[in-house]
Amino acid sequence: MAEVELAFDRYGIPEIAAPDPEGLAFGLGYAHAADRLFQLEFHRLAAAGRLAELLGPPALEADRFLRRLGLARRARADWEAQSADAARLLRAYAQGVNARLGEGGAAAAPEFRLLNHDPDPWHPVDSLAVGRLIGWTLSVNWETELTRLELARRLGPVRPPELEPFTAPEAYGYAPGRGPDPAEARRRLLTAYAALGALLPAGAASNAWAVSGGRSASGRPLLAADPHLRPQIPCLWYLARLRAPGLWAAGATIPGLFGIVIGRNRHCAWGVTVAFADTQDLFVEEVKPGPDGRLLARTAEGWEPVSFRVEAFGAGGSRRREVCWETRRGPVVAEGNGRLWLSLAASALRAPVDGGILYRLLAAEGCADLAAVVGAWTLPALNFVVADAAGDIGYLMGGRIPARKGLGGAVPAPAWDPEAAWDRWVDPDRLPRLLNPPVGFVFSANEYPVLAGTAEYLGADWPDPYRAARIQALLAGRPRHSAEDFAAYQQDLVSEPLRRLRDHLLRADLSLPRPLREPLARWDGTVRADSAAAGFLEVFRVELARAYFEAAGLHRATVDLLLGRGVHPFGPVNGFAGRLTGFIMAGLDRGRFDGVLGAALERTRAFWEGRAGADPVGWRWGRVHRLRFFHPLGALPGIGRLWRGPEAPLWGDFDTVAQASFLPPAAFDATGWVTTYRQVVDLARPEGGRWVINTGQSANPFSPHYRDQFGVWYRGGYLPMAPGRTVRRVRLRFPAGPP
Repeated sequence: MAEVELAFDRYGIPEIAAPDPEGLAFGLGYAHAADRLFQLEFHRLAAAGRLAELLGPPALEADRFLRRLGLARRARADWEAQSADAARLLRAYAQGVNARLGEGGAAAAPEFRLLNHDPDPWHPVDSLAVGRLIGWTLSVNWETELTRLELARRLGPVRPPELEPFTAPEAYGYAPGRGPDPAEARRRLLTAYAALGALLPAGAASNAWAVSGGRSASGRPLLAADPHLRPQIPCLWYLARLRAPGLWAAGATIPGLFGIVIGRNRHCAWGVTVAFADTQDLFVEEVKPGPDGRLLARTAEGWEPVSFRVEAFGAGGSRRREVCWETRRGPVVAEGNGRLWLSLAASALRAPVDGGILYRLLAAEGCADLAAVVGAWTLPALNFVVADAAGDIGYLMGGRIPARKGLGGAVPAPAWDPEAAWDRWVDPDRLPRLLNPPVGFVFSANEYPVLAGTAEYLGADWPDPYRAARIQALLAGRPRHSAEDFAAYQQDLVSEPLRRLRDHLLRADLSLPRPLREPLARWDGTVRADSAAAGFLEVFRVELARAYFEAAGLHRATVDLLLGRGVHPFGPVNGFAGRLTGFIMAGLDRGRFDGVLGAALERTRAFWEGRAGADPVGWRWGRVHRLRFFHPLGALPGIGRLWRGPEAPLWGDFDTVAQASFLPPAAFDATGWVTTYRQVVDLARPEGGRWVINTGQSANPFSPHYRDQFGVWYRGGYLPMAPGRTVRRVRLRFPAGPP
C-alpha cells in the first residue's frame, strides 16, 4: 500500500502528494468526495437519469429526457474500450471517492440528511458518464435550431434570414414551408427539456490568451484563462495541486473526473474556451409501423427498423417505464402524435471518451505534447490556448466535429435527405490552429477563429467577436506584458459596442435632456456596476432592438426570440442572444434604427424612472444587474436560503472581457454567465501563478470554505497558485486493485 498525503491551505485547497499517477487519482477522488459529495452525486445521477432518486417526483421529466440520451449506457460501453492506463486511473479515482464514503462522508453532507439519500459506491463508469454529461452541457446548440424553426413557422421561410444577417439564407432550407414541420414533437421536446434545464444549466463562454517570451516582462510566456458559466454554488471547479516524482501541476479540476482541465505544470500551461462549433443536429424522422409490427423510419435508401429499449426509473411510489427509441441518427428525443418525430445527433453521444486524457494534459512537457492531446480530444469541442517554458505559444481547436455532406445543421433537417447526413468527423489536423504567430500572441473568446481558419465547415452560431477584439487590442497595445497586466485585463470592462451606440445617440437630433446628455458624453466606456451611463445604454440597447422589431410588425413573442429568449423558460437563452450586439452595430451603420431611436429612448427612460426615479444619477447598472447563484435546493422554502449564495451588484455585459451577461430579452437581474475561475501563469516561475474561483472549495454551507473565495473574486483579487502554509493534513493508504 502506498501513502497519499493531502496538505490543505487556509482556503481548503489541497496539494496531493503521491508516489505515482494512480495515487494522485486516489487522492483527488478522496478530496472531491470530502468537499463536493453532493455535486458528485448530483452529476452522477443526472448522467444516469436518476435524479428523481435524489429530488423526488419533480425530477421525473428530467430523468425521462436523460434516459433517452442514454449517457450512462454509452459510458458503460466506453469503459469496455478504455486503455489499461486509463482504466487504472479511473479505478484509483473511484477508490478515493469510496474511501471517503467509507469514512461516513455522506453523513457530513447536509443535503443527504435533508433528502434522506445514501449514495452508492462510485464506479469508474460514473466518471465516464459525468464526462459525457459535461460534454453535453457545454455543447448544446439545438435550441437555436428550434428557434429558427419557430421563427420560420411564425414568419414563413423567407423573412427570418433578413433578421439574421450573418447567417446564410440557405441555412433555412428545411424550414416550415420548405420542409416537414414536426410541430407536436417540437412541443413535447421543449416540455421535456424544460424539466432538465431547471436542474442543470447548460451553455458557457470563456476567455484565454497567451503572449510569447518576447512580449513578456519576464522573458517567458504568460498565459491567462477565465471560463464563464452560469453562477452556481458551489461552482463547477475545484482547485487542486498535484505532486508526484518528476511532476507538479495545479489548476481547476471537475468533481467526478481525474485531471486538471485548466492549469499548469512546471513545463507548460493551458486554458480552454468553448468552441461553439456545431456538434448537434436535430433530425425530423418520418416513422410508420412495418408489416411485422416493428416501427420503421424513413431513410434515403428506404425504410429501416427503429431500435428501442425499455427503461424503468423513478422514486418511491412514482415509477415510470419509458420506451427509448433510437435511429441511426441518434436517440429520439420527442415523438409526435403523427408520423413526424425528432431525433438528435450529437458528438457528446457518438464520440469516444478517453478517461485518461486529462492526465495526459497535466503531464505534458511542452506545446508539442499539448497539441498531441488536443488532436486526440473528443468532447466537448474546445479551443485550447497553450504556452510552454521553452517559449512556444499556440491556439488549437479540439473535439470531434461532424462533417456534413451538404447543408449545415441550422434547422432540423429531414432524416431521409442524404445531404443532411453526418458524413465523417473533421480530421483533427484540419481544425483551426495557430502556433508561434509573428505577432507574438494568441487568444480565444468563443469567436470564429478567423486568424487560424480552416476550409472545413464548423458551424454558424458564433457569438459576436467584441470580447475577442478587445483582448486583441489589449495584447497589441503594448510591447510587453506582466502578470499584473494580465490580471487587469481579466477585469477589463470596456465595451466598444456601447461606446459606438453612445456616440450614435449623441449625434442624433433627439434633444436629450442635459442631466442625461452630460453623463453620457463623459462616460469612459467601462460598464461598471456604479455607472449610470452604462445602466442607461444597456437598457437602451435592448429597447432599440425591440422597437425596431415591433415597428416591423413582429409579434412580441417573436421579438423575444430574436432578442435571445430561449424557446422555453427553463432553457432561457438561444444563440441569437450572443449575436444581438452585432445585429445592432450593423444596423447603426446602415441607418436601420434611425426611425425608432426616439421610441427606444422613451422606453428606456420609462424603465429607469419606474425603478430608480427621474434623476439619471440613480440609474446605476448594478441596481438592476445582479449576481445570483443557482443550487438545486435553493428554491426550497425556508431552508433553501442556505444554498442560495451571496447576491451583489454586477458589472459588465455580453461583450466585456470581464463578461457578466444577463438572461434575455431583458432579465437584467438574472445572471447569465460570469467568470467562475481566473488563472494567470508566468512560465518564468516553475510553480507560480494566480488563481481564484467565485465560490469556495466546499459544497457544505456550514463549512468556512463554502464561499470564502467569493470576496477575493468579487474584488478582482487572486490567491497564490504556489503552495503555501499547510493548515491541515490528511494521510491516506492507497490500496492497489479493483474498487
